[in-house]
Amino acid sequence: MQETIKQPTEAELKAVAGSYHVLGLSIIPFKLVKKGEEYEKLVLVNSWKKWETQHQTDEEFLNLNWSGANAFAIICGTQTKNGVYLSVIDYDCKGTDVPVIVKEKGKLLLREFPITCMEQTVNNGQHLIYWSKTKPKAIGTYHNSASLELLGEKKLCLMAPSYGYSKLNDNSPTELENIEQTFLEIMKNHGFIKEQTQQHPLSNNKKYAVNRPRPCIIEALKQQLTGPTGHLMRLAVAAEYKRLGYTQEELIDLFRSQLDFDFNICKTQIESVNIEKTAKCATIKEHGYCLPTCTIDIDTQKIDRVKGRGTENKDKTVLSPGMSTTDLIFEQVYNEKNGNHYIVWNRKEHEIKNQPEVHYMMCNIGENDYSPLSRLACPSVTMHSDYESEASLYAEVRDFIVKHLDVPNELYYDVYTCFTFATWRTEDFKVVPYIFFLGPMASGKTRGLECFHQLCYRSIMSTSISPAALFRIVAAWHPTLLLDETEIYNKENKTEVLALLNSGYKKGQCAIRIKDNEQGNLDIAFFDVFGFKALAGTQELVDTLQSRCIITAMSKAIRQVNMFVDEVKAQELRNKLLTYRFRNLGKIDNDMLLSFQQENPDFRNGRVIELFVSLLQVAPTLGVKQNLLCLMRQITQSRLDAEQVSIEAKVFEAVLKCSEKVVGGKISTQEITEQFNDGLHDKEQVSSRFIGRKVAALGFEKCKVGNKGQAGFHYNKTLIGRLTARYFPNGIQLTPETSESSETPVSMGKQDLMDYCSAGVTGVNSFVEKSQNNGISPLETGVSVVSDVTGVKPQNPSQVHVVEAPIDYLQMVCCFCQKKLADDEDCVSDGFTGNNPVHKKCYDALYKQLKQSCGVAFFEDYVSKIDSVTVLSSINYGVLCEYCGVVGRSDCSVIRFDGSYGFVCSGCCQKISEALARRGFDV
Repeated sequence: MQETIKQPTEAELKAVAGSYHVLGLSIIPFKLVKKGEEYEKLVLVNSWKKWETQHQTDEEFLNLNWSGANAFAIICGTQTKNGVYLSVIDYDCKGTDVPVIVKEKGKLLLREFPITCMEQTVNNGQHLIYWSKTKPKAIGTYHNSASLELLGEKKLCLMAPSYGYSKLNDNSPTELENIEQTFLEIMKNHGFIKEQTQQHPLSNNKKYAVNRPRPCIIEALKQQLTGPTGHLMRLAVAAEYKRLGYTQEELIDLFRSQLDFDFNICKTQIESVNIEKTAKCATIKEHGYCLPTCTIDIDTQKIDRVKGRGTENKDKTVLSPGMSTTDLIFEQVYNEKNGNHYIVWNRKEHEIKNQPEVHYMMCNIGENDYSPLSRLACPSVTMHSDYESEASLYAEVRDFIVKHLDVPNELYYDVYTCFTFATWRTEDFKVVPYIFFLGPMASGKTRGLECFHQLCYRSIMSTSISPAALFRIVAAWHPTLLLDETEIYNKENKTEVLALLNSGYKKGQCAIRIKDNEQGNLDIAFFDVFGFKALAGTQELVDTLQSRCIITAMSKAIRQVNMFVDEVKAQELRNKLLTYRFRNLGKIDNDMLLSFQQENPDFRNGRVIELFVSLLQVAPTLGVKQNLLCLMRQITQSRLDAEQVSIEAKVFEAVLKCSEKVVGGKISTQEITEQFNDGLHDKEQVSSRFIGRKVAALGFEKCKVGNKGQAGFHYNKTLIGRLTARYFPNGIQLTPETSESSETPVSMGKQDLMDYCSAGVTGVNSFVEKSQNNGISPLETGVSVVSDVTGVKPQNPSQVHVVEAPIDYLQMVCCFCQKKLADDEDCVSDGFTGNNPVHKKCYDALYKQLKQSCGVAFFEDYVSKIDSVTVLSSINYGVLCEYCGVVGRSDCSVIRFDGSYGFVCSGCCQKISEALARRGFDV
């Protein structure tokens, strides 16, 4: 280890150590001193053993000795205020006692553990940090065989930013049910623990052929089994479920609601149960747990051994986290007092069924009895809570996300909030969007998923899950699926997972899988994988999947966000969101899509509308809907920009440039290829075969060209028009030679810009005067090109219009660079120039300079030349403000200055009005 390691300051150590202390963890200052090639760890606190069994007080933390400290440790295995335990998987690389092959084996094993917060140690080792719901014991048995240890109860662990310790990712510690059990299972799967021979869970005793637990057994689990008879009843329950084939882990989960639950004691008792000695009804009656209304008597039940038929109940018990019918909505909740149970909502009477204190352990629908899962795979709801209004609940959820996540575009906070609300009403929608967090390491991607994990309906977060399990979980529960590290699905599981994701965004689409049955025949299985999903990764997804996503390009946070997720607040919000589900499920506006199209006739991008239609349904206010609409336009433009630089667009552009070479309505593939390769480096040029495939994919029909029968295509003008509207909706000016202006950078000084802006807007220039003299309103002079892709229709000449230069413009010159307009493919027309066309790159430079130099002084100078100002009307278009260049929303206005019109945002309008007022104008 080199001596260039940065020394942490005392303030840095105290700040991070304090964040752990407020969670209820005990902190111990350390000093690391290098001895040879390794580091010696010196404790700077004399009496710290007491904190192994009791919490460190605030006073004790403040009185810690930090003098000379360059590190700190926490005591693992102590319960935090949230009821969980911090534990660490320690991968140790130091020393020569452990062979290199063992260290390499341990490094490979690290990949088997769930993705979580990772830190590098001063000796180049690694720490995997977890929260465990079950108190973990320390396990050091496998240090010499796998270079791994589990730091649990009473173990110290140094944490970043201690000297030589650093974070390897930006993840928060993952919460597991039992880190000790996870550790041992991974060691067992790789042969470090020998497999023990166990008796098959299903007994050969045909006497007990019933296929589900007896009612008394089910009812017993709802109670706290204490005292001698309670202990015996626990053994009876374990034997009953063990006979039915439950695994050891599932048996342990049955008893987690018991207040005195201890994992190790429960495990020992379950292992001691003999399924051949299942308690008889008479024995259960002696214990005091027999139900008077029970009609089952397992002591006298007769079994037809010859025909293999019994008197078993044919009704089916289904384990389910809940569901909805036309009359009821029932949802599984969990709290310490009542354990797992259902809250049932009567949809017709709009209230909780019967009394709130009634807790349903089973819900009957038709011939099926629905029973809660023994353990939820998602953050649970503890109860249903009321809220003031949907708008206030929306504000709470949005504020939670803002406090935990920093994204470049604030409009996305409304997307995330609406996404959260929509997940609680999945059944209402026919199509749903995916959220995709894309960015480099340590950019907040996983934090975005963590927010959804705490807030969304039945959120299941997994970084590593088999495709088979994924299909079954999604089909059975329709959860909000959260997948981290999506790049792993571009390898061996790529096809399976992509099939699920591609099928899961639209209702009615099923994923189909085929499997062999016991008879050797093929069974076809249909999986309904519809539901909301959120993804995170460092690489782009395949095009088919990425088009179904609302993508957030993540970057490192530039403002302070919560270091840890506020689980207490999240629990409160989940309880309220359950009530929101009860009240709003089924309240779908079937005419919303039609209304949207009527209100926005210019917006015709169907895929973007699909992405946002469910979000618009749950938006509680008009302001939120306007924000979503603004973002829809931004995403549409972004997708158009991406499509215009696609290989298909470039091939089509080559086709257009070959229009003069069309003979008899046909064009050769070779001509298109030569045009495409013109100006490209030899290594970048493509073959005629490649171009032929792309042109055919665009829809052109193949044919033979010329006397030699060369390969070519029919030059279909109707298809040309359709493709032009798709790839170049704002027009394209084709030139045979490279534009001279494209090589000339546009540069404007600040003073030149000010002079131009002042002069350009003080009056109506000749172009506008000519239009007015011809009886044309300034609002009608702009070129109106409707785009099927972008959905943007110019509303007046002060907006930016990227248009194909008309014939009478070709001899005109740009107002800025004085070069011919024909030298550039695009021109724009706006209020600054009095609607004269200018090069788009020149106009972009204007706005860039304007945004940098805009201020009160500018407005003072500008309004000194204005005699009147009139606000004509409010608008809802997502267009650029005339003066600051910022994209406006519903607070923009159409303003008239001495006959000129322009869009300005409310901030600029306020500044202009204040400046006019200071000059004595009545504004």
